[in-house]
Amino acid sequence: MSIEFRQKNLAQWETTLKELFPEGIPLTVEWRDLSSIISILNKLGSIPSLNHTFMPLSGGLDLTGAKMNVEQGCIELEFGGIIDVVKPKFLKFYSFPGNDLEWAYFRLETGGILPSEVYEDNTFNYEELTELTPGEYIDRSWMDHGYYGYDQEGNEQPLPETARVVSRVFEGAYVIFSKGSIYNSVSGTYDGRHNKMSDPDFYEYIKRSAAKAEK
Repeated sequence: MSIEFRQKNLAQWETTLKELFPEGIPLTVEWRDLSSIISILNKLGSIPSLNHTFMPLSGGLDLTGAKMNVEQGCIELEFGGIIDVVKPKFLKFYSFPGNDLEWAYFRLETGGILPSEVYEDNTFNYEELTELTPGEYIDRSWMDHGYYGYDQEGNEQPLPETARVVSRVFEGAYVIFSKGSIYNSVSGTYDGRHNKMSDPDFYEYIKRSAAKAEK
């Protein structure tokens, strides 16, 4: 990460936070209303340099948008061509005293989706499926075949135009930091540590990290 990119990105992060919080950037704020959560995520997703998201298990992807899903209480997180269906518990924003916005972050906590009956076993916290029409799921592998099953005459049934691959995430936390932040520049943070800690514990972890960085 170049010094120029880091400085420019952190300045853009501050500008965006001031747009989101015109009355002053709070130390913490929480949203539980789905429309509000979608609005915030779409704001972040609309800015390519600010949309990198740490995933629940490991790794990170660039968030490109969010919208309502047909499953009750659920939304879709869009990461380019990758779709996660999640049930938000809350979206929180955190910043720290001293106005050091480099360590400010958003945490989306999700949970409450039950596995579909498509698979007998699920060893992970998600299932990847082919969605034929909104909310109608079949095995993921049918998308690779280009059809799903056979009709009574033995002919292949073509996938509808609405067919797509989605991941239904049963539970897990996503976090978003500025791309120019120290947290985003350390490869070890891609191990999903945020999801292994509770919301309060992760906040304390970041608070300690920010204090160490100041020394």
